[in-house]
Amino acid sequence: MHGRKSTLAIIIVSFLAAFRLLADCSPSVVVQVPVAACKSGTATAAVAGPAGATYAWTVDGGTIAGDAAGDRINVSLGTNATATASVTLTSGGCVSHGNGVIALHDPFNVRIAAIPAAQAGEPLTISWAYDNGAPAHQTISGADFGNVSLEPSVRSYTYTPQTSGSRQVVIDAALPSQAISAPSGSRQRAVAKSPVSASGCATVRSAMPYTVGLCAEPAVIIDGPASVGPGTSFQLSVRPQPGAVATWTISNGSPATATGDSVTITAGSTGTVGVNVRLTRGACVGQLDRAVDIAAQAVCNEPKAVVSAGPVGCGSASVNATFTGKPPFSGMWSDGSRFTSGATTLNKMVTMPGNYSIVSFEDAACAGSSSGMAVISAVGPTATIVGKASSCIGTDKVTVQFKGTPPFSGVWRDGTNFLTNEMQIERPVTATGPNGIDYGYDGTGCLLAVLGSVQGFQPVTLHALQYCLSPDFDNVVLIYAAVDSDFVDPVTVTWSDGVTTSSNGVPVYRGPSNPGQTTTYTIVSGHDGSNCPAIIGTPASVTVNVSAIPDFELGVGDICTGLTKTASLVTPPPSDATVLWFIDNGSIVSGQGTSSVQYQTGVPGTMVLGCTFTYPDSRCPTSHRGTARIDADPVGTLMLDKQQISSGQTVLITFTIDTATWTWNLHDSANQYIPWVGLCGAHTTCQAQYSSTNTGTTNITLEMEGFCSNKKSMSVPLTIVP
Repeated sequence: MHGRKSTLAIIIVSFLAAFRLLADCSPSVVVQVPVAACKSGTATAAVAGPAGATYAWTVDGGTIAGDAAGDRINVSLGTNATATASVTLTSGGCVSHGNGVIALHDPFNVRIAAIPAAQAGEPLTISWAYDNGAPAHQTISGADFGNVSLEPSVRSYTYTPQTSGSRQVVIDAALPSQAISAPSGSRQRAVAKSPVSASGCATVRSAMPYTVGLCAEPAVIIDGPASVGPGTSFQLSVRPQPGAVATWTISNGSPATATGDSVTITAGSTGTVGVNVRLTRGACVGQLDRAVDIAAQAVCNEPKAVVSAGPVGCGSASVNATFTGKPPFSGMWSDGSRFTSGATTLNKMVTMPGNYSIVSFEDAACAGSSSGMAVISAVGPTATIVGKASSCIGTDKVTVQFKGTPPFSGVWRDGTNFLTNEMQIERPVTATGPNGIDYGYDGTGCLLAVLGSVQGFQPVTLHALQYCLSPDFDNVVLIYAAVDSDFVDPVTVTWSDGVTTSSNGVPVYRGPSNPGQTTTYTIVSGHDGSNCPAIIGTPASVTVNVSAIPDFELGVGDICTGLTKTASLVTPPPSDATVLWFIDNGSIVSGQGTSSVQYQTGVPGTMVLGCTFTYPDSRCPTSHRGTARIDADPVGTLMLDKQQISSGQTVLITFTIDTATWTWNLHDSANQYIPWVGLCGAHTTCQAQYSSTNTGTTNITLEMEGFCSNKKSMSVPLTIVP
């Protein structure tokens, strides 16, 4: 009796040990990874495992750097939205799986724009832009200005370098910090044992070298009157220069000194006003002296200026002005140019047609008035080309209108010479492109100014054609017009049935045709974008014939693989038609070229059988095709969630069937019918629950029958213990 108790104790201890081992063996394990990381950056992943455990790691969205067999790995991240680190942990007979997902973000980046050429003493602006975010804070640093904190919205910085040499600007920026929720207590403990980390992408630093050149001496130009009256006030101005400061020194006038781009001076009573201006930019200085005469006070006597047209030469014309009053005379022409003259007459040469007048005028004493206008319609003889802007070769004409002294001579654009005493000549448009004269002269030998142009266009030639579409397009015929020369978009075609089609590019399609009776389509007119009437070429018409279409039936239902079957045309082919059978996923056995064909089916899948009628003339082939599914043995899967159950317990059965399965049945060795749970069908995961009060081993069997009466079954054993 004592021996039985020892044996029972050993059995109980062994059972408890096996139960504890089963309880300690978890199918899953926690993988610690960073919540987020930077694309193309680095990260670590870790798992807490027992001593002696082995690890097998894989990474989706990155690659493992270095050792991949420990409880911690280093990962080089890719550019996907996420990266997943997965591990298989093996300890003794226990295998556990786990994974961790890292969210990947685009790196924060700053791009410094190309820095413009810089010179000492001149302002320089540095600009930049950010990618993948806006900074919460940013700084810019450089040898000339130190480290400067900027507002987050600023994208440029301007400073004035004082010396020349090599420089470097550095921009540091950071995105707003993002709060990350703390992990759970158990996860915190695991992370503390095996911490993880990731490279950040919220900060950025970028440096850009540049060079500051030597300062450029400012150019000094003074604007102001050449003479003034005694004690009068006048203004002198210096042309402003970037970064330059103007200082004035004045003699025989007041003030004695001034600063700024302009100064108002009160002249002395006699002599001259002496002026010296210095433009200072950093270490560079430009200066200029100027003397302004103090003239005796003149008496205003209503000065006047009168403008008139002068003679026209070869390529130029003169505009005359006469003045009354006390010289010197000054003012502005209507074209914006200024003048100063000590004489009472002035001649202005112009090379452009226009209306010329004086818009402001004064003599030495006061402002005066101006009158008259010189109307210059041409500066020399002209040849004006007249005609339609877009002219058609062989239809339109080009006209040349002359102004000048005849006779006129020259060369047409096509190289033909001309000589005429007429003031107007014309000829047909003969070439594409500009039409008119190339050059010419009038009777005085002056070169003609050629004005205007006429563009010649070659009318397009249209042909009517047809294209036989494949059987996929239901035996329709595509009708279109072709162009055999250069053209201008769009091309427009009008057909004999009143249909007008237009397109950019050629051919010009009028669409598919499948008429109920034989129909002829003819091009009656057309043109391209130049609007030149098209030439109707040969052929101008196409005829679409109504032809018989082969028709046959493949029957209803599926076809089994490897069978020999027959297909016959419903209607006989025309007497002059050639019959051609074709098959995809099968083979023609006999009957090619006849109204009935034998064929053999191919492998499981889709079979296409077709028939085409071809004709010895221009008629388009007609065709018909039919499809059928070819089936083979049914395919299924069968799996139990447990290999052993106790009597009265339930086991979950999971199985699948494919589209080749016609009927199916699920039962055990005792031929007990097992009902399924929920929906079940082809390519659907089916489930059933099975329980039995019997003990021993039974086989769960899935029986399937295909569409071709082919049967297939599979079984999985199940042990039922008391």
